[in-house]
Amino acid sequence: MSLNLNSNMTVADCGQLSFSAKNTKKVLISDQKATRKRPENSLQEQEDAIVELILVNPYISRKEIARQLDMHDSSVKRRLASLQDRNVIRRVGAAKGGYWQVIK
Repeated sequence: MSLNLNSNMTVADCGQLSFSAKNTKKVLISDQKATRKRPENSLQEQEDAIVELILVNPYISRKEIARQLDMHDSSVKRRLASLQDRNVIRRVGAAKGGYWQVIK
């Protein structure tokens, strides 16, 4: 199946474009990005959990934090950076072999 739009017509012109055909699922095309902002307390809860893990095991890796908290590695990286920027934690020593220190 193919969908032909007028050559000067874009999805932005429509806002949303929806179509379906026999024996297919409905398809929705939108020019708006789907965004989902987490509540602030969720970020705080994640950061608190990270600090707790560091208190239990200062040698814990970012990968292990992500696994234990069921978070994506990049999310843990951002939370750790935020905690470091606010002087809550700091990294002592090398990336491999160093450890985390809780300041506050």
